Order: sequence, then C-alpha cells, then structure tokens
Amino acid sequence: MPKIELIDLLARARENEKRYDWIAAVEFHEKSLGHLSQQRDSLRAGEVAERIGYCFHRAAMQAKDRSEFEDKMKMAIGAYQRAQGFYELLPDPQKAGSKLRSIAVATYLSYWLASDGVEKRKLLDECLELEDKALTHFLQSGKMLEYCRTYNALWPVFFFRGYLEWDGQALLRLINRGMEWGRKVISALSEHDNPYEVAWAYFTSATCLTFVASIDPLGVFIVDPDEMEKNRLEVIASIEKALVLSEKLEDAFLTGLLHLWLGFNIGRLTASRSNYEKALDSGVITRDNFLNGASLEMLAYNTNWQNFGESTQRRKLMEAVMEFYDKALQHNSITHFQNPLRGPITAPFGRAAYYFEKAKKWETDQRKRKELLEMAENAGIEALKLARNSDMPGTIAGALFTLSKILTERARLDSDLAQKRNRLKKAIEYREELIKIEAPLGPFDYFNHGLLWSYFAETKANLSEVESNPHERKRLLQEAVMHKERSIELCTKMIPYYERIGWFNHLPVLGEILDRCAAMLTNLHGLTKQSDNLRRAIEMLHEAIKSAKKQDLVSLEAEF
Repeated sequence: MPKIELIDLLARARENEKRYDWIAAVEFHEKSLGHLSQQRDSLRAGEVAERIGYCFHRAAMQAKDRSEFEDKMKMAIGAYQRAQGFYELLPDPQKAGSKLRSIAVATYLSYWLASDGVEKRKLLDECLELEDKALTHFLQSGKMLEYCRTYNALWPVFFFRGYLEWDGQALLRLINRGMEWGRKVISALSEHDNPYEVAWAYFTSATCLTFVASIDPLGVFIVDPDEMEKNRLEVIASIEKALVLSEKLEDAFLTGLLHLWLGFNIGRLTASRSNYEKALDSGVITRDNFLNGASLEMLAYNTNWQNFGESTQRRKLMEAVMEFYDKALQHNSITHFQNPLRGPITAPFGRAAYYFEKAKKWETDQRKRKELLEMAENAGIEALKLARNSDMPGTIAGALFTLSKILTERARLDSDLAQKRNRLKKAIEYREELIKIEAPLGPFDYFNHGLLWSYFAETKANLSEVESNPHERKRLLQEAVMHKERSIELCTKMIPYYERIGWFNHLPVLGEILDRCAAMLTNLHGLTKQSDNLRRAIEMLHEAIKSAKKQDLVSLEAEF
C-alpha cells in the first residue's frame, strides 16, 4: 500500500474518533492494520491494534445495555491481546515495554467485566504490577514518551483500586506510588511538544492526589487537614493547566473528566455545581456512560446538600435529587460503575435514604410513615448486600449508616417493645461495624468520626429507654453519654480547620450534638442523682450557646 494511502486511512480513523464514532474509527484502523501486517511492520501494527482496543473500550462506554457493553469490552480486550501478539514479533530489546503495556490495559479492562469487588481488586493489583514493569522497562531504555503514554493510558487504575483499599497506610503507599510515576511523566514531557499527553498527565496525577486532597466528597483523611488543603490547591492548579490544553485540543471526554475532578476538589457547593454541569455536557457530547453516570450522581449529591429550608422547597429539591440519581443509575447499570462517593443519596443505598427522608421529614400520617420506613428497610437490606459484594469499605460503611438510621427510626415508632428492642440492637450492631470500618481509613477525619459516635450514642440512649432493668438502663445511658462526649471531642478538633477555610455549616451540627449530650446527662442525673451529671449538662449547654453565637443562632440562648 502506498504510504499516502495508509496516512489517509489513519487520518479518517482520527476524524471519526473526534466525532466519538468509535466503531466507524475501528473500520479504518482495521484496514490500516491489515496493510501494516502485510508489510510486517509489527511495531506500528501493535500500536494500531492498541488504538483499536481503545476505540472498542470507548464504544463499550456508549453501550445501550449491559450485553452490548460486555460484547464491546471483550472486543477491546481482544484487540489489546492482538497488540501483544504483534509486539511478540519484535526483537527482545524493543518488545518488552509495549507488550507489558498491552497486557496491563487488557487486565484493567477485565475489571469492568468482573462480578465482585474481590475479583476487581485482584485484577487491578495485577494491572499495577504489569504497569510498574512496563514503566521500568521504558525508563531503563530511555523511551520516556512511551513511559508517559503508559501512565496516562491506565489513569483509572489508581482511582478504582484506591477505593477498594481497606487499610489507610496501604492506600497512602498506593497514592505515593502513583504520584512518583506522575512526577517523572510531567518532568519528561517538559522536553516534548505533546499537549495531549501533558494534559492527561496532569489529570492522571491529580486523580491520585485527590484521595488526600478532596475534603468533600471523595477525600480520605489519612493525612492531616492542613496537608489536605495544600494538596487540594495543588490538584486544582494541575487540573486548571490541563483544562487549558484539553479545550484547545477539543477533547470533550478529557474536558468532562477534568470538570468532574475539579468539582471534587473545589469544595464549595455553588462553585462545584457548575463543574458537574459542564462534566455532564461533555458526557452528552461523548455519549459516555461513565462520564454521564458520575456527573449525574454528583449533581444529585450537590443538590441534596443544598436541600435546606422550608418543607415545600425541600420536597421539590429532593425530587430533583432523585431525578438525577435515577438517571445516574440508568448509565451506571450498564457499566456496573460503583461511585465511591460518600453521601446520603448515593448508590446503592440512595433509594433507601430517600424513603427514610420522606418518612421522617415529610409524611405526617403515621400509617404511611411506617409503610415508607418498611420500604426503606427493605431497600436498605438489598443495598447492604450490593455494598458487601462491591467490597468497597466506603460503600459498605454508607449502607450500614443508612440502614442503622432506618432501624432506629422504625424502633422509635414501634409499639411492640420486643420489636423495638431487636431493631435497636441490630442498629447498634451496624453502628459498631461502621466505626470499625471507618477508623483505619480516616484517622484524621475527626468530624465525620464524631458524627458516627454521636449517632451511636443516640441509638444506645434509645435502647436504654426500653430497658426494664434499672442497672442495665443506667449502663446503656452512661455508655451513650460517653460516646456523645467522644463525639464532641472529635468534632471540636476539626472546627478550627473548617473555620480557616470558611466552612461554618458544621457549627449548627456541633451545637445540636452538645444540646443532645446535655439532655442525656440530665436524664442520667435523674437515674443517678449525681450532681456532677447536672453540672456537665449545664457546661454542654453553655458550649452549645457559644457555637450558636458564631453563626448568630441565638434561639438556643433563649431556650436556655
């Protein structure tokens, strides 16, 4: 084939890629591959086969249903395996790095077909080891552009593997590994005029650093808050550099991802919303289920946190939340993407949380309220099964948190004391498991850990109220007070940091915890007649007033 004809085929393939018509692009790449095979140009044939794999991968993300998704993803894996075969034909010094990369990407793509979190983790660990070997080879052979391409091609691996990690220190080692590779990539690319790879390199390294940068909603508090703030600003700077390049390149997919991650790290609800909306715009252009699903779920999360105010407005906003949530599920049901997002309206337990919200805050009819809570519990039980199958600690923790809230509320409305007691005991069991999961994953997440202890205290206090044995009742209430005081200690440690970055919406929450602790101490005084409990209750109310005054919430003072 004349060289000019081959160039034309590859150019036409790229034109279709720019239109996100990945299957049409495959057609031209396949023709190019046939001619390269005839010419025995194994290196270029391998590169084109990898590109075919990439096109099938992206086509899978546009699938209309799970069956089509799996078929396209298997084709993508097959294309990378073909690339491996072409690289095998090269002389030893040439083939190792490219061969390892093609195997690594094929292994990563298998992640999307795995049925549970354990298998997904195993595949991602294999992928990381293969990537490490490929990068080492490219580094030793001086092929730094291939080093960069390999790092960028596998950008999702750190993101997905990180949220499958149960140990905070192991996660920190994973992050450091990704950042070390990223620094080498960015340094190497300073010597190349390749804006495409530079933009992706900034993004890929930013996805690694987001674990220890995003205070809300994706951060993992395995470093102290001040370091997280420094990291957050670094992530934002990297993403903004990449955005300039991606917009010039007119790469809507990368632009969408960048806006998504910028939203993760901006930390302000009103500012981050525009980023999620822009990410969704890119998802619509590219027809990418991953980008659409993630963006819609983030818009549900964002809308939910703006969901305050009077009841009618709250109900309207909650319906908007669920509209985003349900649309996200439609996309994510095709890819089986499990968002690691931590929030009340999050898959797989979002529907359970919604029923709980309706029952607790909207419904006034007692019978309908109980029906909604029963629906919430059933949905929560199913959600916990799905969460456990994902083996993602954050997702399991979220499901446990939601289900324990539902059981506590059902117990509150139960007239049958035996049922009430059983539900509260089950809620306590879930709360204990939840705290055990969260402790090693976020040693610096003081405020959220404080909230967990606060909810734990409330459930034990509720159980004490239905306990007939006076000694057991006193023990449970004493434990509840102890948990509440631990909650206050943890939450208070985080307040100075929140105030430094201008976040004040946590103060009313702390005030409510202080107020409830005072009420528990007052109840405990009624059981023990110990004056120290009453003195501590008064101290708690004074602290609640001080917290309220910081936001001019003076109603507490009037009540006191």
